[in-house]
Amino acid sequence: MTADQRGFFLERLTVVGAGLPVAQIDLRDGLNVIAGASDTGKSYLCSLIDFAFGASSAPAIIEQATGYSSLVLRVHDRRSHDLHDIERSLAGGDVKIRRFDSQGNALGERLARGKHAADDPTTLSAFFLALSGFGSPKVRKNKRGETRTVSFRDIAFLTVVDETRIISTYPPQLSGSPVEATAESEVFRLLVIGAESTAPITVPLKADAQSAKAQLALVQQLADQVERDIAALQLGSSDLANQLAAVDQARVDLLKSYEASRLEIVEAERGLADQAQQLRAAESRLAIVEGLFRRFELLEKHYQSDLDRLAAVEEAGMMLEALPTATCPICGAPAEAHRPEQAAAHFRVDDVRAAAEGEAEKITRLRADLQKALSDLSLEATALEVQRGHLRKEITEAQSRVSQELRPRVRASAEELQRQDARRDLLLQGRVLDGQLVDLRARAAQLEVRGLRAKARAPLAQMDGATTASMESFAQQVEEILKAWRLPESGRVVFAEDSQDLVIGGQPRSSHGKGVRALGCSAFLLGLMRHCIRADLPHPGLVVLDSPLVAYKDPDLPGSESARLREAGVKDFFFRSLADGLCSGQVIVFENEDPPVDLGNAITYHHFTKSSIGRYGFFPKRP
Repeated sequence: MTADQRGFFLERLTVVGAGLPVAQIDLRDGLNVIAGASDTGKSYLCSLIDFAFGASSAPAIIEQATGYSSLVLRVHDRRSHDLHDIERSLAGGDVKIRRFDSQGNALGERLARGKHAADDPTTLSAFFLALSGFGSPKVRKNKRGETRTVSFRDIAFLTVVDETRIISTYPPQLSGSPVEATAESEVFRLLVIGAESTAPITVPLKADAQSAKAQLALVQQLADQVERDIAALQLGSSDLANQLAAVDQARVDLLKSYEASRLEIVEAERGLADQAQQLRAAESRLAIVEGLFRRFELLEKHYQSDLDRLAAVEEAGMMLEALPTATCPICGAPAEAHRPEQAAAHFRVDDVRAAAEGEAEKITRLRADLQKALSDLSLEATALEVQRGHLRKEITEAQSRVSQELRPRVRASAEELQRQDARRDLLLQGRVLDGQLVDLRARAAQLEVRGLRAKARAPLAQMDGATTASMESFAQQVEEILKAWRLPESGRVVFAEDSQDLVIGGQPRSSHGKGVRALGCSAFLLGLMRHCIRADLPHPGLVVLDSPLVAYKDPDLPGSESARLREAGVKDFFFRSLADGLCSGQVIVFENEDPPVDLGNAITYHHFTKSSIGRYGFFPKRP
């Protein structure tokens, strides 16, 4: 099978939430680079992909993701070119799978359990295993030779690596859990060799009947204790899975209610701010109007005083004309000796009276204008007082609604969410205990059979395991990748049986600095994909790397590992070789470092700026 027919690749990842803008990233087969500033959602994106692949725990909550409720991952089947939308709630639970043909026409929809089950071919795990070319392989899970079926979570562990694991000193195929070490090694061996674990050679043991009896008593004691622990949780008799589904649905509903109430509070507070601004403007204008009104009233009094004075002047003139003639009180001259017609104009009674009348008419006109202005100010003041009253009432009602209705509703939703979280924790604990009880009962049944037959067998032959010889072809692929990246002093690459890890240039990968460890882990996973494709072995056909160039975060001290890697141009060769098709399949890199600008359309590139220029981050920036 050719590389372009193997497995699948991701076309798009979308996250949605009620009332929020859609967050989406588009991808394609080949090299995809998502780079840029820290805290823009890159590592969260990596966690979302792993969650869509069936991880039991949702990504850790980040501030930008608040209010978002579910994701949709579009998967492209390289063999049939069918498209599949994997929809999963961020609260977990079951998964909805929609199928489309290559033209986007809907072909069907179904629900799938998010958790792997060996006897259920309809789970999300079975779906991805089938796309990757796997059937239902089994691997050993312990040194006794007991086996279990492979889950897609086992495969995803060898295709998706986060920023913490990529620099770990543990071998890339191991999580560090002693309980899972055997199964993890066998899954890795399955991908490289393409063969399931073989059964160990066993022979009868004479004392096995007594051993089985003692083990049975111990297992029954443990089972009794687990039953008491389950009873102490008081979870009821209904199915724990159904209870968990109900709690998860309740949590989703509560989160929606909480977010809706929170948005109402934000909207109400925004309205309060607008109303307060309007109230301040109305009160400010009212103060101005009242000041003008007082000044205009004072002017009105001045006008009235002027009119009264002019009327007095006019009346005095009339009285002067009406007075009988007499001698001048100043010079004693008789009246006939005076010559009024020869007096100056401003001393003539008629002229003074006419001037007073003209001035009175002018003041009367001004007074009329003033009275109209006073009337307009009075009307405006009345309207402003009414507006002020309405605004104060609306503000009081809005404040009352926020404090007495919305905030209590938010608190109630938060408290109920805490109760549901506590209930969920109890149910999860009960499910774990229930699983332990099932395992203990199954173990007890096996021990009873062994005791009855007295023919128990214990493994004598050494299990296969990953050897240097069997891993040689895989190690060669890793070596070619590291050489293409121009890793300083990479040299020969072999797989060491004792450490179950790579030895690079005669030095164990784990003994290098975190920069080489990150590049070694990246080359390990990419080399595994390259080996599987070239050997026509099952593999998803994609690798997701979070921060493979972590070394460049360190200061470039002279002679340091970071300085050596930078001087060797590892960063440029890393991006260029992958863009040139060094590894067939899809490679998704999340990194702070930007790729060379001249790669152009050879890669799919998204740059998160954490600013108003370009794309802010995976999630749109909120106002």
